[in-house]
Amino acid sequence: MPAIYRKWFILCLLLSLVTSGLVMFSAIWLNRQFQFVEAFQPLDIWLLSGFVISQNVIVLPWFYWLDKRKAVQGKKERIPELVLHLLALFGGGLGALYSQQRYRHKTQKPVFQWVAWLGALLLICVLYPALLYGSENLFSFL
Repeated sequence: MPAIYRKWFILCLLLSLVTSGLVMFSAIWLNRQFQFVEAFQPLDIWLLSGFVISQNVIVLPWFYWLDKRKAVQGKKERIPELVLHLLALFGGGLGALYSQQRYRHKTQKPVFQWVAWLGALLLICVLYPALLYGSENLFSFL
């Protein structure tokens, strides 16, 4: 694996973990303040939801914004397209669609549109059964 891919994958992983943790801590704190739900059970559904929210709201828009900024400035070291594709496929399809329109970035390349829609479809195919049938039946459903 080239060094540039390794660099962006590690940065993506760290940013995803940190933002997912912040989303979960915020949810726990808000729940203690206002008692929205009795308990975060099952916890894996809440962790999956926190990851998906952080990917779509924080991580992917930030990566698209950063890549657009580097493109406008004419810098050579930009975020590889493979990294943006993988982020969109693994939980960030809706964030990719939003970011493409918001920052007017990667809208002319059809492959980015297809990958973003496929990521959104995969997100729905994983989250819907998990919320409907529960996490213990998620992997038996798939």
